[in-house]
Amino acid sequence: MRIPVAFRGLIILSLILPIAVSSPAQCRFAPSTVGRSITFSFAPENIASGAVLHVTVQFQGNSEGFEQIEVPVEWAGEKLHSVSNLRAVTESTTIGEGSSPSEKTIRYPPNSTVILAYDLSKDWSGNLVHPFQFHPVVMPDYFEVNGDNALVVPRLPFGALVTVNFDFDSLPSDWSLASSFGTPQDRAGYCQRASGDRDEVLFHALFTAGVFRIHHFQIGRRDAVLAVRGQWTFTDEQAVEEIRKVVGLVRDFWSDDNFPYFLVTLKPYDQDRGSSDGSAFTNAFWIYMSRLDPLESQLTQLAHESFHAWNPKRMGPFQNYKAFDWFKEGFTRYYGYRLVYLAGLMPLSSYIELLNHDLRLYPGSDDPYIRGLGIAVWLDGEIRSESNGGKSLDNVMFDMVRGADKP
Repeated sequence: MRIPVAFRGLIILSLILPIAVSSPAQCRFAPSTVGRSITFSFAPENIASGAVLHVTVQFQGNSEGFEQIEVPVEWAGEKLHSVSNLRAVTESTTIGEGSSPSEKTIRYPPNSTVILAYDLSKDWSGNLVHPFQFHPVVMPDYFEVNGDNALVVPRLPFGALVTVNFDFDSLPSDWSLASSFGTPQDRAGYCQRASGDRDEVLFHALFTAGVFRIHHFQIGRRDAVLAVRGQWTFTDEQAVEEIRKVVGLVRDFWSDDNFPYFLVTLKPYDQDRGSSDGSAFTNAFWIYMSRLDPLESQLTQLAHESFHAWNPKRMGPFQNYKAFDWFKEGFTRYYGYRLVYLAGLMPLSSYIELLNHDLRLYPGSDDPYIRGLGIAVWLDGEIRSESNGGKSLDNVMFDMVRGADKP
């Protein structure tokens, strides 16, 4: 029930699939005229200790011949140690220390092409349980990473436009690919490109590949995909129907289905009961669940992650995103409960129980989910009371989306 970092509003985001001609060795990408161009390639390898994901990143250097790159060392409150063997591939490029662990300084001949390489691997011991899903998950038969926890990038200013190429042509032939930018049904789609705001196409992007069961379906008029692995107490078809139903009811609330493509990934924790997590990304969200938990227990989480597509993603820029976690997470938690109840998917007694559980925690809690839900319950009641039932918190939320171009 998290969003990875601050969403920066609805900036242009163009997806071009496929955009390249695949060769036996690598994708070939045409030049781009939208912002700075960055190309990543991914090659998984199984080794004695487990698995490693080899990553290369290529971009055009600037006229000064030096700049900072950002290395993921923390995400969602988790310290990361997944990046290793960071090195320069191009001659005359050097990598030095920066002012913080997440920063390196690189030097190169001015205006030259820069190619860096590094490895990603599992950085915890034992089973995949909460909160290790926030680390790059690199396993022998699949990986799931996102821009915040896995991509080494040149530093880009807030709001910068970029074109990012993603080369997955080195994936094993029996692996499926599902990303924020498409779930291809043939190999040509393993060369992907996205242009737009740096956060949308880099930091908030989700990448999943491996041995998955892929299901293409519709949510209303729009294309959607479920990428699922593991054995559950429910069928894949039941999962598709619940996702279709819950995501659809959230879109109905907003009267907005402007989603040309949407991905949900569903993976099991290495435990039988009692844990789950969801996180929202560009055109996607993931769900992790304990193996024997019922799908019905995830309906409010499905609604929560769907709701993030508007709060905050379509409300405009949030530069100091941590200061607004109470709003982004807490108000979304409230609506996750409320919309599932109003749709008849939860009895009134369960809805009241969920609200009362969080409200009992409110006085002594600094959890933004709890604090924000308490504020949302109070504010909704105040607006309804003062307007004699004519308005509600819904009007505030709709106004924030309509005013997304304002600070």
